[in-house]
Amino acid sequence: YHTSINKYNEFVKQFQFQFLVITQISYPLIIRNTKWQMAKRKREICDRCLKPTPQACICSALPEPSELINLLSSRVLVLQHPHEAKRKNRSLPLIGLCMSTSSNSGETFDFNFETIVTKRLGDQIAQSHPKIIEFLHDPSNPVFLCYPSDDAISVQEAMERVKSQSKREGENQHEQHYAIDNDLTQTENAVPMNVVRKKYTIIFIDATWKYAKEMDSKSIENKSWPKHMIRIKLNPEKGECGENFQPRRFDIRTPPSINHLSTAECIAHVLRIVEAGLGSKLGPERKDDILFQTLMKPLDLMVKTWRSFSDKRK
Repeated sequence: YHTSINKYNEFVKQFQFQFLVITQISYPLIIRNTKWQMAKRKREICDRCLKPTPQACICSALPEPSELINLLSSRVLVLQHPHEAKRKNRSLPLIGLCMSTSSNSGETFDFNFETIVTKRLGDQIAQSHPKIIEFLHDPSNPVFLCYPSDDAISVQEAMERVKSQSKREGENQHEQHYAIDNDLTQTENAVPMNVVRKKYTIIFIDATWKYAKEMDSKSIENKSWPKHMIRIKLNPEKGECGENFQPRRFDIRTPPSINHLSTAECIAHVLRIVEAGLGSKLGPERKDDILFQTLMKPLDLMVKTWRSFSDKRK
């Protein structure tokens, strides 16, 4: 009798132990794995904007592939910090989706919009993008850095400085470099890219303020910035962003102040100013305000979608 009782107790203990393992360890893992598989099946990603579709897709706000922006008087180079490249709530990819990656400059090297992930302008880029480094350090190519340092000036002042310098150097083709022939006012659709031979190369830093300062400091320390580079800044308080300025427009990420702009906003505002001289002569399809709105449209839709999700959670 006692032997039977002992065997029964041992059996109960083993059963309790096995039940404990199943309920507290195995079962939660099974549930989590099932939920993860269900979530994975539900989150279909859009091939173009790379956002969950249809809930967060922003393709409706993007220009058609045949209407991507090809800048006429400028080119954009973005230095993106590796930490920023890992974030999902970035504004920069929205600009890239609106820009043409090619440039119609013929056989000579040129670019329209380029993003390089790096911690500074230096040897790493020189190895991976040697033509861009050579291009930046060519004194004949005006280079701006959009960064609010103490010696930074407005975009308009920088453009005037470059033009004045060109005049002092006796460039006989100044009007070909910075103006479009009056005959082009008759055409609204097609404008030859070789009409504007000298473009402004504008560098933007895509990072949090902490990392942006580090990137600038390291580039200064290593003397990586082009010697002829001009630092520019945007000052919304002085009306430099025009009527299009909206405080905290990209409030998915909280800015330090209402006058701080996201990378996408900086690019859009600067290009609005730089391309304005051409936009007024290129007809309604390329006016600077339309250029700005084209770049901001996907950002506004992304923010609107994010707000709708936030309201549902409340």
